[in-house]
Amino acid sequence: MAHIDLILSEQSSSEIRISIVGDALPSGALSERVGVDRAEVNEMSRRISRDLLDWANRPSHLRPGPSIHETLAQSGLALYQALFGQAGDALRALKTRWHTQERYCLLHLDEGLVGCPVELCHDGDAFLGETFLMGRHITTSRPHHPPIRTETRPSRILVLANPSEDPCLSDSADEELREIRNALQSWAGADLRVHMGKTIDAKLLDQILPGSAVAHFIGHADHPRGPSDQAGQANDPRGPSDPNGWRLFGRRWYGAERIGRLQNPPTLVFANACATAQSAEWTSGGSLVRAFLERGTRAYVGTWWEVGSPFAAAFAAAFYQTLAGGTTIGRALARAREETRAQFGPDNAGWASYVLYGDPRTRLHGTRVPATASASSRWKRILAGLLIVLGILVPTTLGQRGPVPEGDEAPVMQYGYLTFESEPEGAFVRVDGESRGTTPLTLELSEGTHEVSFELPGHRGWEASAVVDPRNPQVVRARLEELP
Repeated sequence: MAHIDLILSEQSSSEIRISIVGDALPSGALSERVGVDRAEVNEMSRRISRDLLDWANRPSHLRPGPSIHETLAQSGLALYQALFGQAGDALRALKTRWHTQERYCLLHLDEGLVGCPVELCHDGDAFLGETFLMGRHITTSRPHHPPIRTETRPSRILVLANPSEDPCLSDSADEELREIRNALQSWAGADLRVHMGKTIDAKLLDQILPGSAVAHFIGHADHPRGPSDQAGQANDPRGPSDPNGWRLFGRRWYGAERIGRLQNPPTLVFANACATAQSAEWTSGGSLVRAFLERGTRAYVGTWWEVGSPFAAAFAAAFYQTLAGGTTIGRALARAREETRAQFGPDNAGWASYVLYGDPRTRLHGTRVPATASASSRWKRILAGLLIVLGILVPTTLGQRGPVPEGDEAPVMQYGYLTFESEPEGAFVRVDGESRGTTPLTLELSEGTHEVSFELPGHRGWEASAVVDPRNPQVVRARLEELP
C-alpha cells in the first residue's frame, strides 16, 4: 500500500524542516529547510482552528460576506505558502504523479506543531486533507513504550451516549445511535454494546473500554482554558484548573489521568463531541488524544471545534458504513467527508472539523474484505495457474512467499526515518557501509541500530551509531572539522 511520510520538525523558533519521504516521489525523498515566521504561522493556525470556525458555526444570517468554503480555502492557502515554501511544489506535483485515489500520508509533527491544522492547508486546488488520506503521528520529547495489545474482543463496539444526561443532547444522541445501528448492519459479527446516561461512570469505563475494537463517545468534552480563553468567561463555573475530559453525570469527568492507567484500550476511539482533537494541553499531560495513543490506541478520531448534531450523526453513519465494508480508517474518514459535504453542502464547516491521529492505513479486525479486492485476488491466482499450465510462466517467478490468506495480515517490517544534517552541508552519507546520498538527507530505514558515517573532501570523517525508532523520526547532526 503506497504512502508518503510528511515530516515537520522544529529546527529553531523561526525554522521548520520539511521532509517528504515515500515511493511516490521520483527520488524517493525530499528534505528542505523552510524559514518561517512562527508567530505568523501560529496566528494563521489560530485563525483557522478557532476564530474562523467559530464564525462558521454561526447561523447564516449572522455571517454575511464570502462563503465559508471560500474563506477557509483562502486562509488555508496562506498557511500552505507560509509553512511549506518551495516544498509545496513537490506536494502539489504528487497529485499528477501518483495515479491513485488512495494517497496515504502519515503526518509527523513535533509537539510544538500539534496545534497547526496542516490538513486544512490549501494548495490552490484542494485542501491537503482532501488530496491525501492523512493521519497524525506526534513526535514527543519523552520516550514511551505502549503496552502490548491483545485483541480480546475484536468485534466489540461500544457506544457511550450522553453520560452527562444533558437534556439538550438527548434527541441528537438518540438520532446518532440509530444512524450507527443502521450503518453497522453490514459488519458481520459486530457485538454492539450501548451505554446511556448516568450509568456511564468512571468505574464502568475502566471495565468496558479495555479490549474493545471501537469506543464511540457521544456527549460533551471539556478542556482546560489558556489565558486567552478565560476573558469573558466569568459566568463559566469551570476554572482553568478544573478536571477536564469526557463529561460525566454530576460534574465529573473521565480524563487523561484515568485513561493513562488503562490496559489494552480500544483500537479505535471516535470522540464525536466538541473540540476533542484540540491539543492545547498536549505537553501538560492533560490531552485525551495523547493519553489514548500512549496506552496503545491505534487510531483516534476527534474534532477541531463544535459540530452540529444532525451533521455529527450523518458523519458517524457514513464513517461506520464505509469502515464495515473492510476499508481503512483513513478511507472511511475521507468517504464520510465526501458524503456529508454532498448532503449538507460545502458551507457547512463540519466536514473540515474531523481529524485522525494514528495510521490512516489501519483496518479493524472483523470487518469484511471488500468484494472487489477478493475477486481481483482470485482472478490473479487463476490467471497465474493457467500460465503455469501453458508453460508461459514457471512457478519460481511467482516468488518464494505464498499468498496471504484472506482476512489475515502479513507480518510487517517496522521502519522509521533518519534525517542527516552536517555543517558544512554536502557531505556524503553512508549507512551500514552503503552510500545513500548527500546532506541534508532523509532516509527510511529498518528499525534498530545502524552505523552511519559522513565524508566531505577536506574534512575529517565522522562516524556514529544511530537507532531508528518507527514512532519517532530522528535527526543525526555532524559538525565536520576542516583538515589543516
